[in-house]
Amino acid sequence: QKSTHCLSAPSAFRKNTNDSQDEKLPANKKARIAFDAIESMDASAYLSGVMREAKAMPNIFVAGNDTAEGSTLNETASDSPDKTMISPAQRNRTSIDGSVASLSYLLSKRSSIIPPPSIQHLPKVITSDEWSESVVSNFERLRGYLERSKAKGFGGKQTARKPLPTMKDRPSWHIFCVGVDEARGNSGAYFADDYDTTTNTIADEKHKDDDDDKTEDIPAWRKNLPEHGYEPSVCLLLQMDQVMVRRVLSHLAYYVNLGWSVTSGRRAEWIYALLARLEKPVHRDDAAVLFGLLKKLTMARSKIDPGETNRSNLAKLNVLIVIVGKYFEQAGSLHKIMTCE
Repeated sequence: QKSTHCLSAPSAFRKNTNDSQDEKLPANKKARIAFDAIESMDASAYLSGVMREAKAMPNIFVAGNDTAEGSTLNETASDSPDKTMISPAQRNRTSIDGSVASLSYLLSKRSSIIPPPSIQHLPKVITSDEWSESVVSNFERLRGYLERSKAKGFGGKQTARKPLPTMKDRPSWHIFCVGVDEARGNSGAYFADDYDTTTNTIADEKHKDDDDDKTEDIPAWRKNLPEHGYEPSVCLLLQMDQVMVRRVLSHLAYYVNLGWSVTSGRRAEWIYALLARLEKPVHRDDAAVLFGLLKKLTMARSKIDPGETNRSNLAKLNVLIVIVGKYFEQAGSLHKIMTCE
């Protein structure tokens, strides 16, 4: 018997011995899959649940209006042995486009954008609308400057170019942008000093064979790597093509989703700089990355103490929220991200 599943599913959703009996039941009698744990469900379990739910759907849906014409259609459908009879109670139910799983996901906290919790989480100098317009205006000027610099040859093959990590090497790009300590959660030298951050080896082991000329090869981009990573300079940004810009941006967003702070190290600077190089309209994959990043940004903003005197981190978050939400149109409206509930 051939398997009908493209993806392997967890044991909770795998086909068991009772499935053959379940398939013999009418479609409206089949057990419905519960999606209460949608937030902790992995992709394979989600897809498996959707497929099971789709199989349980009846072959024919009848409108809720109990008219004579509807009754005739229902009776005609029941004449066929492979069609499902729709009861009057089912006909009176309001149908919802899409599956229950999709609806549960859209209504869960995983897809929510958190508005500012209080007025203290917004700029104090001018109104939010004026401040947002100023942020977007400055951002557009930066994008124009980068385009003009690119036209003049900055970052081209005829200029001095920095060696870069390979495009798909996510951990290396993280280190390249924020430095070894920040990338490994060792900001402030939490780990022992004898840990060599250049080659990831213990210092005593590194110097054990001083007379041996054969040393571990260090990637070119790791040589002379600044302590806090490289700054997103104009030449360095223009050295990247659009494919690399999109990939590096997704790398940094990945670590933000894992829990790394947006405001620590140079992470916010790099995200802002890469957004300045990202061309519009954005690809749907990039839009998904930006929307996920926007959710994390608004969540980080909501956790800031409103009484904190140092508002630099709050300013960084608000700038990125406006750029991603308004300029790249991921928030739907400015009201969602810059207005208190």
